[in-house]
Amino acid sequence: MKKLLLSGVVVMSLLMAFNSAKAEETKLNPKVDVSVDYFNMDGDTTYTITGSDFLYAGDRGKSELEFPIDTNFVKLGIHTNLMERIDLSLDYSWSVDDDAGTMKDTDWSSRIGSYPYVISKSDSEIDAKEWNFDAKYMLKQIDLQDNNFLDTLKIYVGGGYKHQEFDYDIKNVNKTSAYFTSFNGSTQGKVLDYEVEYDVWYISCYLNLINSKKNIDFSIGFEYGPDVDVEDKDDHILRSKLSTASGDGTYYKFAAGVSWAFWQDFTASVYYNHIDFDTDGTQNQYFYDGAYKGLTYSNIDWESDSSQDIFGVKVTYFFN
Repeated sequence: MKKLLLSGVVVMSLLMAFNSAKAEETKLNPKVDVSVDYFNMDGDTTYTITGSDFLYAGDRGKSELEFPIDTNFVKLGIHTNLMERIDLSLDYSWSVDDDAGTMKDTDWSSRIGSYPYVISKSDSEIDAKEWNFDAKYMLKQIDLQDNNFLDTLKIYVGGGYKHQEFDYDIKNVNKTSAYFTSFNGSTQGKVLDYEVEYDVWYISCYLNLINSKKNIDFSIGFEYGPDVDVEDKDDHILRSKLSTASGDGTYYKFAAGVSWAFWQDFTASVYYNHIDFDTDGTQNQYFYDGAYKGLTYSNIDWESDSSQDIFGVKVTYFFN
């Protein structure tokens, strides 16, 4: 129901714009531009499960797996402006290096206390991608006549759809334990496969502050999605255990940037974005081989969170 309402916001924003144009007999007057970005995403996507402790029957246990995101991306985008009020954009991003950082797997037991009884660290390689469709409607334009630096403020509302996915290969694990020396050791080679996907419809509000004399545009904006869909798959190769999970939650984004029309039809931009996914649901586990082959666990409490800091540069070419 929430996703239906959010998609309706985007459609209604467009209908408002077209109705306004019809009433004013305004032509669409489309303006198109294309862009290339290069950005770094720094953060992690982490899931936590809690339930019965496999060390001590009757006690509670917790396991947290933190998959790093320290990766460079390229983005291609196309954007059109209609009637000087509607902005529509579609872009696709993909990772261009596969070294994501150190993956960390931490386990706790209520019998032992607040300190983890085993910590595992591994090398991680990542293959990541993102699709994003965005629609905005200029709600109001204000002339800032008394401001010596900025002359125009534009207020946009709208929404869109975002799909993110991260695919990890985890290798070369090193385990350390302050309680169980038998847990200490290392294993070389591939030890785990992990995939996670986020899908969300969101609403947005953006402000553009313009200095037309110097061709500079400052922007700041917020996005919110109250109903994220998330799914993940964790194949613990060493233990022959496949874990699958799904859930829902919320999405937040803060965006800030500055653009400069530096030459003819070209604009250069620098920007910072912060993204948070906060979700929960349940996980099911299945041992597909080994000593526990056929054993299953269902409806394990599961939480998945992702925090992403993005610093990027962009070059845009305007056809009109």
